[in-house]
Amino acid sequence: MVCVLNWFDPLTAALSAVVLPIGYFLIRRLVKFLKEHASELLDAVFFAVGRVFRTALMRRVSLRRYCRTLLGKSGNRYLAVPGRTSVLLETDSVFVPLRFSKKMGSQNLMNEVLGKGLRVRIIGDPGSGKSSLVKKMFRQMLSQGLHGLPQHKLPIMLELKTFSPPDLAEDLLGKWAYGELRRAVAAVEGFEMEKLFDVYALGRGVVVLLDGLDEVAGDVYPRVATAILELSRLLENKSDGNSVVLTMRSQFHQQIGEHFDDGFPMVVQIQPFTPSGIYRFLGNWPFDDDPEAQVTRLYSELADRPTLREMCSNPLVLAMYVASDVEGRHDGGAPDTRTAFYSNVVEELLVRRRSRQLGSQARSMLREQRETILGRLARDNIADPAQPANSLSWSTAIEVVRDVLQASAEVAEVEFLRILNETGIISEERPRESFRFIHLTFCEFLAAREFAQGITGGWQALRDLQKAFAKSSQAQLRSRLVEVIPFCVASTHRSERTDALIGLAPFVDSETLGRCFLETQAYDLALWADYRASEEKALESTPSDQWDEDWLRRLHLFSVVLSDEAEWRVLFNREDDGHKDEFFATLIRSDKSRLSRVFVTFARTDAPAAFRLADAVGMDLVAERPGLIIASFDDPAFRSLAIQKFEALRPTENTKKLEQWSIVLAHAGMTSEFVADELADRDPTPLQARVNGSLDASSRWYFDGKPPSAETRSLWSARRILGPSMYSYALTLVITRRLPSPFGTKSEATGIDLLATLVPPGRLRRRWVSVSLAFLFLTAYLALYATVVLPLGKVSELVGMTIGGAFAVLLYAVLALVAASLKYPSARRFSYAILANVQPPWGDEPWRRVFRRIFLIRLPRLVLRRVKAVGVQLRRDTFVPPEVATAADDERRNTVRALLADNDG
Repeated sequence: MVCVLNWFDPLTAALSAVVLPIGYFLIRRLVKFLKEHASELLDAVFFAVGRVFRTALMRRVSLRRYCRTLLGKSGNRYLAVPGRTSVLLETDSVFVPLRFSKKMGSQNLMNEVLGKGLRVRIIGDPGSGKSSLVKKMFRQMLSQGLHGLPQHKLPIMLELKTFSPPDLAEDLLGKWAYGELRRAVAAVEGFEMEKLFDVYALGRGVVVLLDGLDEVAGDVYPRVATAILELSRLLENKSDGNSVVLTMRSQFHQQIGEHFDDGFPMVVQIQPFTPSGIYRFLGNWPFDDDPEAQVTRLYSELADRPTLREMCSNPLVLAMYVASDVEGRHDGGAPDTRTAFYSNVVEELLVRRRSRQLGSQARSMLREQRETILGRLARDNIADPAQPANSLSWSTAIEVVRDVLQASAEVAEVEFLRILNETGIISEERPRESFRFIHLTFCEFLAAREFAQGITGGWQALRDLQKAFAKSSQAQLRSRLVEVIPFCVASTHRSERTDALIGLAPFVDSETLGRCFLETQAYDLALWADYRASEEKALESTPSDQWDEDWLRRLHLFSVVLSDEAEWRVLFNREDDGHKDEFFATLIRSDKSRLSRVFVTFARTDAPAAFRLADAVGMDLVAERPGLIIASFDDPAFRSLAIQKFEALRPTENTKKLEQWSIVLAHAGMTSEFVADELADRDPTPLQARVNGSLDASSRWYFDGKPPSAETRSLWSARRILGPSMYSYALTLVITRRLPSPFGTKSEATGIDLLATLVPPGRLRRRWVSVSLAFLFLTAYLALYATVVLPLGKVSELVGMTIGGAFAVLLYAVLALVAASLKYPSARRFSYAILANVQPPWGDEPWRRVFRRIFLIRLPRLVLRRVKAVGVQLRRDTFVPPEVATAADDERRNTVRALLADNDG
């Protein structure tokens, strides 16, 4: 009885009576809650999982389909170049990286756009490569997406002349533009392409490339600009990875740029080709035979004609020039003005396919007829502010053809189609609705010709049009005629050309007037003296701390005009007044530190002018500013002229001057692999007497061999493994004589400083040492075999296998040592060549890499220790580990920065 009473606990019973009902109540409420919201929770889980899965699926299937399809489209795959025949260049192979001014911009635009969400404006002159750049960026991004690279985004490219927003409220225009992007992606056949756009717009990001804001019609421009700005804000709110790139002409940007300052804060301006860019473009051109000779010939032709070279600093004009040259266009001499050049090209296009069947009179009549038709259409398009530039009405064209031919509408349309098909100068945009010239500059040129030659009082009409456009509230109209006016003045009959130039001058800016002088070469006018004095005053009155990109560009144009005037004086037997040199002397003499920026600018555009500039201010650049010469040595024209000046020195004339030039050559070669290779291909004259007569052979920084001109040029030539050359002799003088660095007291170590700590090639042991070591290894192996194996006689199978295996391994080791010994001298030469920045052409042969790995051939440990800090370009796939090459690249960048910082010295 006691046990039963002890079993019952009143407190426990009371708690149970209270807690159990409460617990039961809570459980029921929880079950009810789960029943009501389970689907929502599952939806959230499935949404998260599905989003990841859908993104992966989109990347794997839809994105690849999108990228593969658009990469095959001819619209972005090829760049069309007008000429006698249609020339289509592969965008990927012919494109040359463009230079940008640093107005809140970056030289590596592609990485900037892919790395973070940006709003960037790309501006440039007509034909400067804006559309080509957009196509190249578009194809690069498509390729990255196709291969699934980590930094890829979804690229979308649109031509703004086809971008026609409806008349909607401002807040709705952005949504409309967003829908247009979505529809552009969905137009590619594939798996849920609209969702592909949504996935990237909300996640990783899209890159929207909008090309040609200046080609938008004036009446729709406000809606287009608003739609772009609203679209930019909408994309920015959806993902921080979205980027928008907008291109337009520089002249147009000067008028409307402030409207986009907030929405598109980054501005990059495309710079004209430097001589290096021209040289590289020529090297990329697909010549049919002997490309190297063709490149050399064309580059020399351009270098000898400053005006022609200036004209060809425009990528479009350069492409047209090369295409014409390939077709035999320059049998009678190259044109020296843009007007003459465009005239030749247009004549080829207008009658190119029927010229063989027609006589000269019929050919002339056909050209005049077609030029009249296209000239009227171009003039009406340019003069009508309501029409988009270079977007012309099909029906208007038929009416013009009817009027010119006095024919029916049916005959007129047939003839217009023949012009379209036979000339290639125009192309159809929308069937039977609109067409365009293959480039806006053709439209401008033909419009100018029509103003000048097609109507009475044409230049006066153009003057009145310019006056009206200058007063317009529409920004794009104020810069619409900047290319037309120089073409028109140059195309005017010589009896009226002077009046046209004088009459138009008050209504154009200084840049347009300068180009008018380049086109007309009217340097005997009083207007020329006024222009020259005005430009000199404007340039000289600008403080040096305000010498920005715009000022340097203006200075460069003025310099080109002065050079052209100097050529004109020679041609017409006028006395050379030396005004150009006097102007630069006045500009810089008051402050020689200004020379650095101006010299670098001219070194890349007019090498002779750069040296004349230094002479005019009484500065010996080799002695006082060697860093400036080194920094400019990557330009082929400047490098060629500098080497000519060096080779003109007499070996016994000026020892100090030879040493100063040796400093320049050695450090320039260590800075650039291309420069090092070129200097290694030149004979060491005039350094031979200085090195061979005064330095011990053991201190020479080259291996035995013949100078480049006496060698047999082949793949195995010793000239590329640091033989006697201009470069190796300069290195020898600098290292042996401990000549001062052009960096002065700067802390950065240079490649030459570190080469000086190594054993010179002239002191290295000869090949017989390696042969002796190889013979010693083989002899030791044979002796060991004779000592151990032969006396054993008969042994058990197990012992025999053990001894045989051991000696087989030993034989492999001995053979590896023998191979390494025999190969060591050539590997050592190869290694020293890399350290001196000279790259042997056979370093990448696959069988050599296999050979090195099998036989354990590596650099000596001493060289490996030194190479970690060498500031030269090193091959990543030879003896140098990736981390060592990375360190070397970092050091090389520091070296280049030190060179360019010479401006402060």
